[in-house]
Amino acid sequence: EPVVERARRLVGSTPTPEADSLMRGAEENLELVRVGGGAHNVAYADRLLRAALRLAQDAASLSGSTTRLPAVDLGAPLAEDACLSCHFGMEAAMELVWNGRTFPHSRHAGEGMRCEVCHTPLSEHGGIRFDDGDTCDLCHHSAAAPEGCASCHGSAPRQTYETGTGRFPHERHMGTGQTCGQCHVPPSMEASGLDCTSCHVLHHTVTSDCRACHDSSVLAIHPPTVHEIGCQACHGSALQLITAWSRDVCLVCHQDRADHNAPRNCVDCHGISPLQTQGGGP
Repeated sequence: EPVVERARRLVGSTPTPEADSLMRGAEENLELVRVGGGAHNVAYADRLLRAALRLAQDAASLSGSTTRLPAVDLGAPLAEDACLSCHFGMEAAMELVWNGRTFPHSRHAGEGMRCEVCHTPLSEHGGIRFDDGDTCDLCHHSAAAPEGCASCHGSAPRQTYETGTGRFPHERHMGTGQTCGQCHVPPSMEASGLDCTSCHVLHHTVTSDCRACHDSSVLAIHPPTVHEIGCQACHGSALQLITAWSRDVCLVCHQDRADHNAPRNCVDCHGISPLQTQGGGP
């Protein structure tokens, strides 16, 4: 700004229409940056200031004065990706939470990703390009390589998750050589609708220790005698789900009634509480 003011004084001493026009352009550029707030579009403000300096220097040379304008070092021109010139340190910032998802700037900007991949250009002052967190999946879960999951999620979760039919320990499954992608499928990677029996049907045998997966929350909906007679007494050798009372189920305990009104179903005459189910069956 002092350089432009000095150039105006030089031009004013021996004015010419061309020099005056150049000075008006330089002054208008300065005023635009001053009023508009250069920090809101750093790269554009940088171009305006450089143009103002060139216009002032050209105007001063036309004045015929032997006085030289002082040199001004504006540094290297700012590019459109100049966000960090104001938002310095964001590439090393701690993890942020956006739309319920953790976003580590250091892992993204710190590894060379341009701000404009996620943010709008400087003309719109760095808004977010995405509507919701699911958009992250376009990069992270497109044709996801299961072995790469740990690069963002770390090791498999240590806690055991409770499902409608039993417990799901991540570590036990990963220890058998299974990969994340066998249950977590792109792009959503959700596994909440997974049917465990698609893998575990081979484990439903008479020798199975059902309580290894089916914990007390499942046992609680069974009569106490289940601890004595074993699961397969009602569920059969294939340990299938039971979704309704049947004569065969009742006779597991009431064997003395085997010939009672056979082959009618017991619930036709006896008032039995509805079968409690969890995850499709007891």
